Amino acid sequence: MTVFHSIRGLVSKVPYPNERRFFWWLLLLSIPVLLINLGLVAFIEDEGIRSLVALEMDLSGNFITPTLNGEYYFKKPPLWNWILWAFFELTGQANEFTARLATVTFLYIYVISIYLVFRKYTSEHIAILNALLFLTCGRILFWDSMLALIDICFSWVVFMLFWWIYEFHRRKDFLTLYVGAYLIASIGFFLKALPALVFLGFTLLVWQIINGTWRKLFSWQHLLGGICMATIIGLYLLQYQQHQGLEHLLKIFWDESTQRTVVKHGFLKSILHVFTFPLETLYHFLPWSLISILFFTPGVRKVLFENEFIRFCFWVFFANIWIYWISPRIFPRYLFMFVPLYFGCALYLYQNNTKTRLSQYFHISTLVLAGATVLGSLSVFWISRTVNIPQLGLKWALSAILMLTLFAMMLYHRKARLLYFCAFLIAVRFGFNLIVLPSRNTDSVADQTRIDSKRIGVQLKDKPLYLLPEDSMRYEASFYITKERNKILPIVEDPHVEGYLLINPHKYPNLLQNQPVIDSVRVRKKEKFTYLIKSPVE
Repeated sequence: MTVFHSIRGLVSKVPYPNERRFFWWLLLLSIPVLLINLGLVAFIEDEGIRSLVALEMDLSGNFITPTLNGEYYFKKPPLWNWILWAFFELTGQANEFTARLATVTFLYIYVISIYLVFRKYTSEHIAILNALLFLTCGRILFWDSMLALIDICFSWVVFMLFWWIYEFHRRKDFLTLYVGAYLIASIGFFLKALPALVFLGFTLLVWQIINGTWRKLFSWQHLLGGICMATIIGLYLLQYQQHQGLEHLLKIFWDESTQRTVVKHGFLKSILHVFTFPLETLYHFLPWSLISILFFTPGVRKVLFENEFIRFCFWVFFANIWIYWISPRIFPRYLFMFVPLYFGCALYLYQNNTKTRLSQYFHISTLVLAGATVLGSLSVFWISRTVNIPQLGLKWALSAILMLTLFAMMLYHRKARLLYFCAFLIAVRFGFNLIVLPSRNTDSVADQTRIDSKRIGVQLKDKPLYLLPEDSMRYEASFYITKERNKILPIVEDPHVEGYLLINPHKYPNLLQNQPVIDSVRVRKKEKFTYLIKSPVE
């Protein structure tokens, strides 16, 4: 407590911060924090898929038709793979850090875009808080900002699509509205295919019906926008058809867009999801989802609808969120394009109700969470996975001093409490990177997969190596082997080839009867392996 009181005495002399300067400095200082140990933990499977596709594009020279283990990959369009390839080329390294650096780059582009868009239509205060709330919400700060996945980039594109529709509808410039919206949606299509078109369609339809301009949907300007999109996508598909037929590709795009809906999972699961979805979503976007309490303020609709852009955010949120609300088995990362809309509405309520009891509860909750986090950080000294981290005391002390200082700032500067809480969460991420990430990598199955795969890749660098169909080996293992060998690890139907095979022992037990196991790769669970054998050439 003496240390805390000393810190509080020092921070009491700090004046109220200039919000804009605070925002840019916090963004700048958060960059190295997010990069600490970014490449330490091994890929999860989805990261392995995206990175392997990018790597195989480089090795094959084929950037039109993505492949996995030499076979055509139909589930996602190629744009994210092109982006990962570009980061691999720019850095000269294809690894976890460079793949995840692409995610961090688009995260900051997204955060700055949120700030610029909301500053234009609301206030500097709301714009800064909205951008920082997105950056520091739990799902972003402690999960998806550390993964080389499509969703942050795709969500930024969709968010810019929303902004474009609002801005040029406001100007009544329908030619620019439709042509630009369809071009942006085309970019979204090349990232995740059909969802971009769905967001475009529902947003245009709902906003134009609300504003009485729905007849413009039947105009030549709208038709021209559709033609622009059809031309861009059509040119790509024409090139794609030179390598592979389109029927299977389009079918997979459709299946990927419907696999988590009631069509695939049935009525009962969908009904249950309707009730659990709000609670699960609130959990994943803590601590800032606590601001949802302000939606119980009297006269919410009147306050929200007094600002046209906030009204737009409200309607666009509900025009699109229902797709996921009735779709079982979705991931929170699918919702990132809606988060600034939701937080924007909540912050507008907050700005107009700063002295209400609900706002006081929200403020108190931030203090309680910050205090609990500081105390909870002491648990690293007795949790088995963290207690043996090298220089644990020093690492904890560095992050704890930052957290205590910012907690004291939160107590003393009430009007800037939310800003300091954002900075506090960045300090938590600093300690997380120093202590938790190394503990995740210690004796983990994922790390063992990486070690085994790299060893086999080096061992068979200049020798023929193959996979058999439906093997149990994960795609991240294929990435590490491919990277070490600098050649594609192909799948073969017939095991009687010259060279070596990686096989699933449960699917191909006969191959193990006469062929000794040379090595193995640990996959999925601790008790499961893919075995390396010499192929039984007859």
